[in-house]
Amino acid sequence: MEATDLGSGKRQTTDVDQVIGARLRSLRLQAGWSQQELAVKLNVSFQQVQKYERAMNRLSAATLSKAATIFDVPMEFFFDDVAAGAPSQGEAVDQTVDNRLEARLLTRYRRASPKLRPSLLGLLQAAIPLQDDIEEN
Repeated sequence: MEATDLGSGKRQTTDVDQVIGARLRSLRLQAGWSQQELAVKLNVSFQQVQKYERAMNRLSAATLSKAATIFDVPMEFFFDDVAAGAPSQGEAVDQTVDNRLEARLLTRYRRASPKLRPSLLGLLQAAIPLQDDIEEN
């Protein structure tokens, strides 16, 4: 989706904005924060966070820099794999945590001790075998 002038001086968001919004949402969910909590940290309204995540509004460079600092990620995190051509929104979501259950699972896995992690993965593999698991053995 290319940016286009709507005649009012406003421009539509692009596929890149969708990727950035999806990655912002992913980071927020991984942190376990509500949109309101992130809004306070970014000094914007929670409605603005909703618009950023849905790519209805673009993040300014200053806001994007602040988000990178808050989440302790490099600015490039928001743009990796986007420079050559933005993936579709579906591809962007596939690369990010897109719901609260996934985020909670990932957060708990990361908080588990390194000794416990293989057991947790083994439990999931036993409960939900995938073709990749069979090929690894």
